[in-house]
Amino acid sequence: MRKTSKLLALTLAVGLQPAMAGTVTLDFNDVSATAPLTNQYAGAPWFVEASGAAWTAANVSCFPNDPIAIAFPGAGNCGALWLAEPNGNQTSSMTLKVGNGFDALSFIYSGSNGDSKLSVSIYDAAGLLLSSLDNLGAQSCGGDFFCVWSSEISLTGFKGASTVKFEADNQAFLLDNLSFTTNGAGGQLPEPGGVALALGALGALGWTRKRSSR
Repeated sequence: MRKTSKLLALTLAVGLQPAMAGTVTLDFNDVSATAPLTNQYAGAPWFVEASGAAWTAANVSCFPNDPIAIAFPGAGNCGALWLAEPNGNQTSSMTLKVGNGFDALSFIYSGSNGDSKLSVSIYDAAGLLLSSLDNLGAQSCGGDFFCVWSSEISLTGFKGASTVKFEADNQAFLLDNLSFTTNGAGGQLPEPGGVALALGALGALGWTRKRSSR
C-alpha cells in the first residue's frame, strides 16, 4: 500500500508540472540549394514558418555545382538563411513565426556591406512589440560577398513572443544558428495531458485507499 501511494504521488507531481524549458536551433545545415525558403521547418521540433524575403543560402564551398550558391565563412557551414528577395527592392524583410512561442532568441549574422544595418523586432501574437534591436552593423567585405560572422546576438527579457522580423538592405545579410527558447517557468498551466494523468492518479489513489479500508 505504501509503495503504491508513493508511486501514485510521484505520477501526480509529474503530471502537474508545466511544460519544460527547451530550445530549438535552426543551423540550416540541411540546406542543399539557394532557393526561396518553404515551410520545411514548420513541423516538429521547430514549428517555425517563414514569410517575406526568406531564402536558404547554400555555401559554394559545399555545393560548387549550384549556379546561385554564395560564399560565406565557417568551416563545415553549408547553409544559412538569406534575407533576400529577387524583385529588386532596396530593402527587404522576413518574418519567422514560432508556433510554440518563445521567451528568448539568439542568432549570428554576416553582412556584405559595411553601410548596411540589420534590425530585429519581436512581437507577440497580437502584434505588440516586445523587444527590438536596431542598426546592427556589418563588416565591409571588399571583393568577397560575405566574409565574417558576428558574435552571438541574444534578445531576452520578454515572455510569450510569437514572431520575429528581420529587416535590412536587400540581399545584404545572412542569418545562422537561430535558437528559440521557451522558458517554461512561472505561471504556465500544466499540459492538458498532464492534467488528465494527474486526475487519473487521484482516482486510482482514492480507489486504493477505499479498498484497503475494507
